[in-house]
Amino acid sequence: MSLVDKVLSGKASIQEEELLVRYYESFQQSSEWNTFLLESPEIIEERLLQRIQDSINTEDDTKTVRLARTRWRRAMPVLACIFLIAIGVYLFREGFQKWSGPVRMQQIATLEGQRKFIQLPDSSKIWLEAGSSLKYPEDFKGNTREIYLSGEAFFEVAKNPEKPFIIHTGKLNTSVLGTSFDIRAYPANNSEVVVVTGRVMVMVEMDNRKADEKTATGGQVILMPNQKVTFDSASQQLSKVEEPNASDYLERRKGMYIYKGTKIKEVIDDLQHLYGVQIRIKDNMKNCTFYGDFDVNKGVEKALSIIAITLNADVKKDPKQKGYIISGEGCQ
Repeated sequence: MSLVDKVLSGKASIQEEELLVRYYESFQQSSEWNTFLLESPEIIEERLLQRIQDSINTEDDTKTVRLARTRWRRAMPVLACIFLIAIGVYLFREGFQKWSGPVRMQQIATLEGQRKFIQLPDSSKIWLEAGSSLKYPEDFKGNTREIYLSGEAFFEVAKNPEKPFIIHTGKLNTSVLGTSFDIRAYPANNSEVVVVTGRVMVMVEMDNRKADEKTATGGQVILMPNQKVTFDSASQQLSKVEEPNASDYLERRKGMYIYKGTKIKEVIDDLQHLYGVQIRIKDNMKNCTFYGDFDVNKGVEKALSIIAITLNADVKKDPKQKGYIISGEGCQ
């Protein structure tokens, strides 16, 4: 029999009655519910409600009831109401803390030459590229879904108009409702966002710049499908252009990188991130452009051989840097 049952039935000692009163008083300063002493709040609530009803409908005809028991029976409805209030406060605190308490964050990182797939709590899908990191909550609470990215990733965001999806990447914040796009935001490079489907808003965190300096061209842009925005870290400006090959980014999820007239330096940057190796290119070849594609799962030397054939170049191992050197006649 629980302590509450003993008190309400008149079988509790004076010490037990005082213990119950002291416990209720202590509950005012704490949300800890002693299940061992009182059983679960739900069971106590059900029993108290029944006791109140019984006390209203039943009269005690016994003339030889002890004074203490009579006192507690008369006070029983009041006591029951007090504990019902206490139970309500406890359950409210428990629910509120569950809703508003601190959220545990998850962090996933990829090494150079490593790629990972992540599915978020809202069913959004992320393909994290090599040399990148992603930080996200175990559960999305509140009115937004916010995550943090360093590096490159392709996103398929689950639609939820009531909870915008916000990606923080250094100085850029990218907000979406439901779409697919690629973000490249390695620390040492300019950042870019390419939209495949849907619509996104890209905004620069302006630090201490004045409000009147936050222009549409400098601080915020809206991107539609087949559009790309580049953020210049030096000028702190956004530049939006058309990107007719945006759909090629869908293939990156599978490890297939497609280039159509891309500057060779950008291709080399991709290879260095993907494979974690140093690749040097001779100065006379830096203006070359590359047309072709390669499967990153087949290794760096296979990708370099494709580049060499396309540009009529030579690829040699660099013993000093433990990497590779690309040389040739050039494209000038």
